[in-house]
Amino acid sequence: MKQPIPRRLMAAALLACCALSAQAQISTGAMSAPRMFHQASTLPDGRILLTGGAPQPGSVIYTSTEVYDPLTGQFTPGAPMLLPRRSHAAVTLLDGRILVAGGMSTNGYYTDTAELYDPASGQWSMTGRMNATRADAVGLLLNDGRVMLLDKRAGGLEADVFDPSTGLFTRTGPMMERAYDSGLVVLPDGRVLKMGGLNSDGYSKNAELWDPATNQWSATGQMNEPRITLQPVVLSNGTVLVAGGRREWSQSSTEIYDPATGQFSTAATMPASFEPRSAKLLPNGDIVYTADWTRQLMRYQAATGTWNLTGPQRKVARDNAVARLPDGSVLMTGGSELNQATSYAAVWEPACAGQVTDVMSPDQAFPGDGGVASYVVTGAPGCRFEAAELPSWLTVNGGNVQRLPESGLLEVFFTAAPNQSGAARNVSFMLANASVNATQAASPSCPSAPVVSPNPINVGNLGASGTLSVTAAATCPWSVASMPSFVTATGAASGTGNGSIAFTAAANNDPAARSGSGQLLAMGQSVTFIFTQDGRPCPTVPTISLSTNAFPAAGGTATGTVAAATTCTWSISAPSWATVSAGATGTGNGSFTITAPANTGAARSGSGMLTAPGVASTFNMSQAASPCATWSISPSSASIAAAGGSGSLTVTANAACTWSLGTVPSWITLTGARSGSGNGSISYSASANTGAARSAATTLSGSGPALPVSFNQASGQATACSTPITSGTPVSGSLKSNGCPAGARGGSYYTDRYTFSGTGGKVATIAMSSSSFDTYLYLRDPAGNVIRSDDDGGGGTNSRISFTLPSSGTYTIEATSYGSYSTGAYTLSFTQ
Repeated sequence: MKQPIPRRLMAAALLACCALSAQAQISTGAMSAPRMFHQASTLPDGRILLTGGAPQPGSVIYTSTEVYDPLTGQFTPGAPMLLPRRSHAAVTLLDGRILVAGGMSTNGYYTDTAELYDPASGQWSMTGRMNATRADAVGLLLNDGRVMLLDKRAGGLEADVFDPSTGLFTRTGPMMERAYDSGLVVLPDGRVLKMGGLNSDGYSKNAELWDPATNQWSATGQMNEPRITLQPVVLSNGTVLVAGGRREWSQSSTEIYDPATGQFSTAATMPASFEPRSAKLLPNGDIVYTADWTRQLMRYQAATGTWNLTGPQRKVARDNAVARLPDGSVLMTGGSELNQATSYAAVWEPACAGQVTDVMSPDQAFPGDGGVASYVVTGAPGCRFEAAELPSWLTVNGGNVQRLPESGLLEVFFTAAPNQSGAARNVSFMLANASVNATQAASPSCPSAPVVSPNPINVGNLGASGTLSVTAAATCPWSVASMPSFVTATGAASGTGNGSIAFTAAANNDPAARSGSGQLLAMGQSVTFIFTQDGRPCPTVPTISLSTNAFPAAGGTATGTVAAATTCTWSISAPSWATVSAGATGTGNGSFTITAPANTGAARSGSGMLTAPGVASTFNMSQAASPCATWSISPSSASIAAAGGSGSLTVTANAACTWSLGTVPSWITLTGARSGSGNGSISYSASANTGAARSAATTLSGSGPALPVSFNQASGQATACSTPITSGTPVSGSLKSNGCPAGARGGSYYTDRYTFSGTGGKVATIAMSSSSFDTYLYLRDPAGNVIRSDDDGGGGTNSRISFTLPSSGTYTIEATSYGSYSTGAYTLSFTQ
């Protein structure tokens, strides 16, 4: 099969060879969705029903419909079809209903289904199925009210005929040739003419007729040239005009078929090659054609049999849908320049289609700080025009669609926003189908738009005060035009150059988050800044219910329930003497447990608290006093003589109170029970203290409050009564009853004392001898503790100590006797 030349080359050639005429296409309301591969059908009241289509090839297929009202120029949604469809047939029946059939449906499969739209009820209903699936369906309303359905892409040799009275499809006899993209038209006598197409041998010029009387196809005369992509039209004299199309290339030739002779004859050549997608017969007998790959339209002048190019579309719009309106104008909807469909729609007005317009001085400069410039449009009085492809910074004054006055000359004003891009800019756009240029220098005052920061800013659900920073050129004036409803500007709302905007945001008491925008204006330009604010998670204070708020002295548990909003996250704290043992945190409704230990003291109370974002509540709890709160121990501080001895502590307590004495020091020995209940006593004995005074603390604990107990013992050290002794110099002494106070040996032994300055690490040797009594020696460290003693280490009844001193300091020697109350002379020596 031969391949056609790319159509974009044809479109380029068309625009190159032929100048664009006056603007005859004017924008109308936009469709509710971008559409291509859709259909446009006329309703009995003159409105247009658009059905199905898709936003781009290979994408989702629509079930949606919409209705265009030529009186308002607006589209409104219609009832959706029962099945999605694109590239389907859509035909208005004689009774006003609309038949849609075939096309591509769910998952891209071709369908044989059909459905009917009833404009009276505005609803769709399924009808009979075709005898074959039809991918690119074409529907022809026959003279008897039936509809013939064929397929331009696939299908067999037989067409389907739909009978509205039965809702059923029947087959025609087989066509003589099944050709891709043939032309089809219903003749005045009710027969159907099929011509051209692309078959297995190439481009065809064959033609054939279907006769409704026989339901059969038969050959008729051949076209003069093979063609595809045809839109044949019946002229007022009953002949058929076949224009353009393509084979290896686009065609400009035309020919006319005469049903009376069954022959094609050559007709006037078009001014350019053209592949029509649609053809609409105008009230005066003229015909306007659209094509997929060009903006230009082609018009056939029926009165003269000649052709001319007419007002172009704004953009290329392949696979669009076209319908004639009651006033003779033509509605053009959707389509795609490449692969993305548009929701754009326009109305082509035939009255101005042949007129010529021009723009005087098409190059205009706009002031950098914004302002107005104008273009002068000339043309036929009464013709409308518009500006297209305007940049965002340029707007047309007085509305976009404008009409030429009786003078045929209109000055059109445009307003440019300040150029804050930092560089000059220029743009070309369309005005009345003429290309015009606009230039603008950079703004000298505000070469760039001010910057507001932070942007966006979150102020938190509790509200806040703060500032926004404005960074702007030193010469750039700005002002705050608006703030969100929950934010108030509290300081200066304008400035020049860098500055700030002080604000206060109110608390958000709604659980839902909110946001709002403010605007800052600078030389006509708008800068948007956004405030966001979290919703208040706890719009109301959670409530607490307690199973009890009073604990017994023995302790126990209390359960609580929380009623809170589902978004409210909370936490529970207990009085200092209790703990939250379960459910300390939660969100929304919940529960918790508070546990109190046994109270060993007086009655007590305290507050617990529920805290949540932005809210808090307290609850009070109490606990009864312990029956053991007033127990006692006596004495609480025991005094013990240095010589030691025994004693007892008396406990006075309620019979239900249990008690126990804690750990005692090593020099105390408990001689009775350590613990008990009710009244009782604790017996002890203390060993003799040969050193400094000492004390130790312990505690009586149990059912009542802990009671401190202390043991205090006097020092066993001798009082100051000593004579210095020098290393290497012996001393002669005598034990007497009136000597120094008793020492480590005890009160029945007379004692003399000597001191020396010892050096840590040296060996001290002490010797005592007597012929009058048996000697005894003690050595005390600088703290007064006995660190060595000896009886007969010196031989016989003599004493001797030899010891390495642990530290430096003043050491004490006690010279005494082995036997009690001994007296007499002695000799004492010391070396170090």
